[in-house]
Amino acid sequence: MIIITIYILTSQNYAGKKLLPATDYSKYFLKSLFIQNEEYHKFIGMFYWVVSDYLSNIDLIAVDNSSVILKLVVIAGNKGRDALDKQIKKSEYNKKGFKHSILSRSDFDSLKSKSALFVLYDPENIEGKLR
Repeated sequence: MIIITIYILTSQNYAGKKLLPATDYSKYFLKSLFIQNEEYHKFIGMFYWVVSDYLSNIDLIAVDNSSVILKLVVIAGNKGRDALDKQIKKSEYNKKGFKHSILSRSDFDSLKSKSALFVLYDPENIEGKLR
């Protein structure tokens, strides 16, 4: 079990420490903070909630750093892929002009720019198995 330590500054000269189990969401959120363009943080967080009903069918979510604008790459099974795509397209994330790709594992295998991906969500270490 992975544990995340979070320090909370509540007032001057005071810090509280609490150990929390690392959930898929907390790992996703913390990793998203390492995206250099801070304008993207809100939309990366929003994207998680847009796809949250489909997480059981999603193997990986990553940011494509080779793209000029924010582009998220999703590896998903065939089941529900069209519904997932529709859900993303009707969301606020899509209305801002950001891009997304929904790939199968075999599509991901043939992807040329895997090194440009920054993985945010990978509950089963798919990235490590496919690279």
